[in-house]
Amino acid sequence: EAIPVNQEALMMPITMTFAVKDGLCSWNEGRYEVEYGGALTPSVKKISDTFDGEVDITVEVGALSQLLMGTLTARDLVFEGKLSV
Repeated sequence: EAIPVNQEALMMPITMTFAVKDGLCSWNEGRYEVEYGGALTPSVKKISDTFDGEVDITVEVGALSQLLMGTLTARDLVFEGKLSV
């Protein structure tokens, strides 16, 4: 059974900051800002090559890939210690 979604709620602006770690490709590491709301596609930009500063989520690039592909949920990754909030 599908749950109806309030379309206006989907357009509420939100900004999240991620610290992404990658032991193989150092150019992937750093802090990223994801902005969503008002457009159908979120915007993502790298804001720093370091981990200095506050972040909402810390994740390794492999775990992030699993999350984005739907292989594991955020809850699974937190349980496995691969994602911290």
